[in-house]
Amino acid sequence: RSTGKVDLDCLAEMLEGNYRYGGKHQDILLDPSTISLICVTHVPTNSGIVNPAIEIGQLIDKHNLARISVSSVEQSSKTGGDDFLPSIFYLLDSCQSIGQMPVFVPEIKCHGLVATGRKFLRGPRGSGFLYIPESVATGIIPHHVDHYGLPIQKVPSDNCLENRQPLEEVLGYAPQPGAKRFEMWESNIASRLALGEALDNVLEKGVEVIQKTIRSRANILYDQLRAMPGITLHHKPESGICTFSINEFPNGASLDPAKLKELLWGENERVQYQFEVSVVPATSTPLDSARTR
Repeated sequence: RSTGKVDLDCLAEMLEGNYRYGGKHQDILLDPSTISLICVTHVPTNSGIVNPAIEIGQLIDKHNLARISVSSVEQSSKTGGDDFLPSIFYLLDSCQSIGQMPVFVPEIKCHGLVATGRKFLRGPRGSGFLYIPESVATGIIPHHVDHYGLPIQKVPSDNCLENRQPLEEVLGYAPQPGAKRFEMWESNIASRLALGEALDNVLEKGVEVIQKTIRSRANILYDQLRAMPGITLHHKPESGICTFSINEFPNGASLDPAKLKELLWGENERVQYQFEVSVVPATSTPLDSARTR
């Protein structure tokens, strides 16, 4: 039965060059040298699972160490000193994990980490951050020109324009050092300050304390939903997210999601604890919803 988590054995086969695919006959052997990026969602939006980010990082790190190739050395010489791009870039989406559980980059061994401010950090909507070490960022040129992150340093000559040379060849770019090259000239300073305040609050309270509180309340919600008729729970929560669906009753009736939201928040005999929940339409996660309906 599928757990919804990344299959570590399958990933290991892919990185070792032993993974076959291709439909019924499984006759195509995946070449791991063709893998450039592995992007993992630490905690999915609609699931209580937590993907094994540390174990995934260990597998990718082992593969990269075995494949420090000539191309990596050449890239290092272009970007200066020890700077290089890994054979496989490991990007972790921690939007749902940052703020509710410890996330320690050196242990995870990811090369990039992205997070939003508005979820468990309780920061403002529209805020977030990117982590990327300077040694890796130096080897990446952003895909956009920007007055701050990637400013233009010279104006092309008329000859260049007349000859229709590619702009990237005639414009002089001066990217900011490290992760700053991904920042934009236009930004909301108030949101940045508010995000910093939210991060300070998490550090002051302690992420381990926050995790314990969230897990405790998620388990209470899980038990409360399990006692309700017409509810199917898909995972015992490993985080603060409870995944469940509403089924039809034997008489063909069903509980309207908006009504369930009202029941969980309202004061009545059927609900021991109050929870404020959001109604998320199936179209927000169409592939998962197609498998679970």
